[in-house]
Amino acid sequence: MNLKKIENIIILTLWISLLASFPYAFFTNYQLFLSDYLGLVGLLIVTAIAIFFPKLTFKGLIILLVLGLFNVFSFIYFFNIVFYFGISSIISPSIQLFSLILLIILVVKRGDKISGFFKILFGRTEKETLDHKNQLKNNFKLKFAKLTDQEIEKKLESKLVEEATQALIELQQERKKEL
Repeated sequence: MNLKKIENIIILTLWISLLASFPYAFFTNYQLFLSDYLGLVGLLIVTAIAIFFPKLTFKGLIILLVLGLFNVFSFIYFFNIVFYFGISSIISPSIQLFSLILLIILVVKRGDKISGFFKILFGRTEKETLDHKNQLKNNFKLKFAKLTDQEIEKKLESKLVEEATQALIELQQERKKEL
């Protein structure tokens, strides 16, 4: 496990906070809640993932911190700042500041992975991207089909999007084959 990676530093920070919190809870008779135990179990799982499956550490840590952010998991008991908001005591969602800070640090340091993660979730697959490019190219071919050879040459000299350039080159090649 590479301790210099930001993921491992965050895991280590969570462990330090938990290891400091449990004795504090014991000596002050603090009643641990389900979220406290879930935080411990979640951190155990993410640590095991970091050791045995390092490539999945980032995803596991994101899930752990998001659950901590909404106070489903709790990691630090003696310094637990939670912002509650809601309609009543029955419906009162909250945001845990400690998890929010760690999540922001992770997002800032690993923004490239976050963008890749969102592309996977909400973006296009490679096949969809290729189909879209082909559709654009075919639309440009239809649009440029009425151009003369000289007009095509002139358009090729100007700066066009990749699909338009490909469409013009294909039109040129098709016309050369016809001759």
